[in-house]
This record gives sequence, structure tokens and C-alpha cells, in this order.
Amino acid sequence: MPANLKKIIDIIDEIAPFSLAEKWDNSGLQIGSSDMDITKMLVALDPTMETLKTALAVNAQVIITHHPLLFHPISQIDINSFPGCFIHKAIKNNIALVAAHTNLDNAKMGINQFLAIKLGLNECEILEPKELNGIAGYGLGIIGSLAEPTDLNSYAIKVKECLNTKTVRVTGPGNSAVRRIACVGGSGRGYIAKAKEKGADLIVTGDIGHHDALNARALGINVIDAGHFYTERSALTGFIGQMKEKLTAQGIEVMIDFFTDETDPVRIL
Repeated sequence: MPANLKKIIDIIDEIAPFSLAEKWDNSGLQIGSSDMDITKMLVALDPTMETLKTALAVNAQVIITHHPLLFHPISQIDINSFPGCFIHKAIKNNIALVAAHTNLDNAKMGINQFLAIKLGLNECEILEPKELNGIAGYGLGIIGSLAEPTDLNSYAIKVKECLNTKTVRVTGPGNSAVRRIACVGGSGRGYIAKAKEKGADLIVTGDIGHHDALNARALGINVIDAGHFYTERSALTGFIGQMKEKLTAQGIEVMIDFFTDETDPVRIL
């Protein structure tokens, strides 16, 4: 059977409850109406004009992105500049937009759990736990262990391979032994000290700045910056898998496309 947009949002809420979103975040419905009929959705990391163009090309009625289009209230919608042009074109073409951001970061099986799986981590626990209605198992970041220790340089090469990125930025001696590893998809600079406190030899994340690297070096923890884009996008396939399972279990016939041509907005020459 087909579904309306409200049903799609309810399924996302089952996977990653919107009540888990951070206070500063704006996850949930961004554009559209809950009673819209949905037969196909497009999943992407970012709500860009390229994403919207792809949704039109594949005839998707809703775009599910990790990052929200609208973080803060806007005072005007200028259709000649972003994000106004996105809003205008989406509404004109009857395409909805839903964001699953920090609710997916904090979910039991969210961005960081699937990142940890890709990174080969075992015996995992949540880096910064939180409860939902008195129930544990939620929170941001993961810390786990490799089956066998390795050196930092060798593991950095593995990270490049499993996240399908050509480059990573590394802080720490190349011959450092690493086994206990923390990971935070996206921007994890604020979790360096927490990872060290929990016994991590290394944190894998993105958006590490100069002073973050100096701080990590002073604390004695290694860092692999694999980029905001790659540490989150690589885990979206896990989210898509969960969506497909729940749609099938509920007898809902909605197709899911992944924006496979989406690229990192930052190029390294």
C-alpha cells in the first residue's frame, strides 16, 4: 500500500525519535504537508540544489536529508538566492523535505553506530550516553576496540578505504599503537577530551581545526579527521536499510533512492 508523508515521518521517528534532537537543532518536517502521497523518497546528506534536481529527475516526492535546510527562523524568502530558491522550487514541484539530524546522531542505531561498524569496532559503548523516557541506550558517539592493535598510519589507510575518501588528516605519531577507538560522525571536535577520558587511543571524526589538533596532542590522543562529509554520508546506508525494513514490515510500497552522486563540498587539490 502507498503512504502519506506523516507515515514516513512516523517511521523515521521509530528509528530515530525526534525527541532525541538537540535543543539547537531543527530536525523534522522542513517543507511540505503531512498528507502528501509518497511513492518514492530520495535520501541525501545535504539539502542542496543538486539534491533537489536529483529528486525531480527520479520523481521523488520527499527528500530525507541528514542536515536541515532551516536551522533558524528566516525573515524573508528570496527565490533568487539560497535557501529561498530551494524552498520555492520544492513547493512549486510538490516536493517535501524532512531532516533527521541530531535525532539520528543520538539514535540507538544511528550515524555513529553504523560508522563504528564500518571502522571495524567491537565491544562498543556510547561515548556520551543519554536516556529517553528513562530508557538507556541512546547518545552521541561510540567508543569500541579493534580485534587486534595496529599502528596509526596503517589504520588511517583503512579509514580512507572504508569511508571511500582519498584523503584523511592525522594528528599523532604514525607508529602510535591504536586499539581503543572513538568515533563521532560529522563534527566531533568537542569530544576529544571525552574520548581520552574514556581510554581511547584515537578519535575518528571531522572538522578538526588547528587548535583542536594541538589540544589532542597535549592530551595524548591521536586523531583521524576523515571529513564531516565522509564520516556521516558513509553511515546513511544503515539508515536506508532500516527504513526499507520497516516499510516492508508494514506493507508500505515506497521506493528509496540514495543520492549516489552527492559530493563533498570541500575539494583538496
